[in-house]
Amino acid sequence: MSVALRDSKSAIGDADLLERVAAGDLEPLGTLFDRYAALVHGFVRRIAPREDADDVVQETFLRVARVAEGYDGRTPTARAWIFGVAYAIVRERRRALARLMRAITTMAKQDTARTAAPIGSARTEIERCLDMLAPEKREVVVLTEVMGMSGPEAASVAGLRGEGVGERARVDGAWGAPSDSRGSSGPRRGSARPGR
Repeated sequence: MSVALRDSKSAIGDADLLERVAAGDLEPLGTLFDRYAALVHGFVRRIAPREDADDVVQETFLRVARVAEGYDGRTPTARAWIFGVAYAIVRERRRALARLMRAITTMAKQDTARTAAPIGSARTEIERCLDMLAPEKREVVVLTEVMGMSGPEAASVAGLRGEGVGERARVDGAWGAPSDSRGSSGPRRGSARPGR
């Protein structure tokens, strides 16, 4: 691809690309993939099992093609919106896995034991610390501190209200401790996230 053609593609805004995808033109999806796939992969790798990251990225962009008309174009980039699609997929996969585990447990009439991470796994200190966080807190920390999103962007991805990001990331004395006396691990969810 020539430099001029590549530069002209990078100048096209995300809203224009998603509008074309919504109209059935899948070529702009490749440009969006080139812009965001590595970032989405890095995000997913930190909040979901690493072996799922490639599949979630692929599923994210397939879903973006199906729900492109849902992008409202209120922000200059679709980064947070695309991350929201990936986040929804990760949560769906977690719920599906939880349902499967319950079904297996019921059928087998025995408890399932959690397995520890294999000894000698190549995790960095930061990744070990992230693993100590409750999933909801880990997701917010990854979005804001690792992926460099602003609070409002992270809130959009996680389906939280503005102050919800700070509440979700707050730690009360221990990793994953409830943030209020009702036993809630964070604020209540707001409106539906993209990709649903």
